[in-house]
Amino acid sequence: MEDLLQQPPAKKRKEEPAIPHDPSNPPYKYSSYIVEDHGTEIFDIKFCPYFEHENYFAVASDKQITIYKCLKDGKTIEPIAVYQDDAHTEHYYAVSWILHKTKRDSIVLLVVGTDLGVIRIIDPFSMARNLPRRILNGHGGSVNEICVHPVFHSIFATASQDLTARIWHCLKQEPLAILFGHNEQVLSLDFHRSGKYLATASMDHTVYVWNLDACEELSTKIKKANKSIFDSTSPTEFYYPAASTREIHLTYVDCVKFVGNHIFSKATQNLISFWKFGDLRSTSPYGNDGNSDKIEKSTSILAEMEVPDCGKWFIRFGITLGTGLGDSWIACGNESKTVHMWNLRSRPFPVKSHYEITHKFFPKLIRKVGFNRTGRIMIVIGAGGVISRCDKRAEFEQKLDTQPKFEQKLDTQPKFEQSFDTQPKFEQSLDTLS
Repeated sequence: MEDLLQQPPAKKRKEEPAIPHDPSNPPYKYSSYIVEDHGTEIFDIKFCPYFEHENYFAVASDKQITIYKCLKDGKTIEPIAVYQDDAHTEHYYAVSWILHKTKRDSIVLLVVGTDLGVIRIIDPFSMARNLPRRILNGHGGSVNEICVHPVFHSIFATASQDLTARIWHCLKQEPLAILFGHNEQVLSLDFHRSGKYLATASMDHTVYVWNLDACEELSTKIKKANKSIFDSTSPTEFYYPAASTREIHLTYVDCVKFVGNHIFSKATQNLISFWKFGDLRSTSPYGNDGNSDKIEKSTSILAEMEVPDCGKWFIRFGITLGTGLGDSWIACGNESKTVHMWNLRSRPFPVKSHYEITHKFFPKLIRKVGFNRTGRIMIVIGAGGVISRCDKRAEFEQKLDTQPKFEQKLDTQPKFEQSFDTQPKFEQSLDTLS
């Protein structure tokens, strides 16, 4: 994927043919929509990446967590299960999927973040095993985003209103690490594909990159935790990132994603920036060419992309990466029912989006865009409890020869013991999932 990330050298480069873009023929078309009964905002959407032939996704709304299945008719989505707390006092801003390996098999789990700082772990696909739902406490404010370690899938990181990011294992009550340093709440975070670095973005206008690999104590903890070996030591604490900047954005930074060693980030200024720490020759995600003795402050901006009507905070983009010219996209919604899309194979990235997709059945305020693992399905969520499905047009479809692989084959037809309207409860034992 590095060919996507590298800037073309200034000389001795054969000019590549331009990729044609017809604004009247966008890569995705509207298929269907559904409205959740609560009618309030939906803040997060994540597809489950661990099933090869089925497309399940979860959404986090103001009132509940709901799991859906994309049917193979190429059009519709079907609700599968709903999760709420008994008192109906919790609000949900973040959700993600993890894969926990036991001695017998692998279990797909759902991680949920609440406005109270509580992290709930649910086993939605294997209810018959009577595995408990776990509760992890530690954050002192709402959990704004959850991202999963790209190598060890039972480890995840959380961004919080309490000014910290934390790294967890699904079986350990305390976090493995706590990252301090931001002066306002942490709104977004993302692991580097190696799992050795973590980017965090904050309401204080800053983006940090943390070098997790430089801490031998944390590296050992992560390796042990992957084998479900835990010690009683306190969380490893980080106070200084490897790189820091507030020069990219002038307002709240509410979305950040690594693409290779480069970063896409968005703030509440109608703008997505594509950049990296250090100069363009640096091969390190945090610049400094791997020198961790000082905090990298310099940045190199490669592109700035405008997203009109996107001044509200907590509007987040989605990215899908493939191998063909029509397989790599960044998409961001706005406050006027429109998704703006850029082809990540087109260089340089234009200021204006390559495509605009809008539909009367899109949410009026689009909070987030999410893609399935192949990039063939795009889900749009936001205000009014609206969830809209879009599917890739046939002319943009290309064979994907690099798909995520997982060591253990999972069932492609997960079973749900609970029906959609039974609303299973969160409160259960805290026994381990071993």
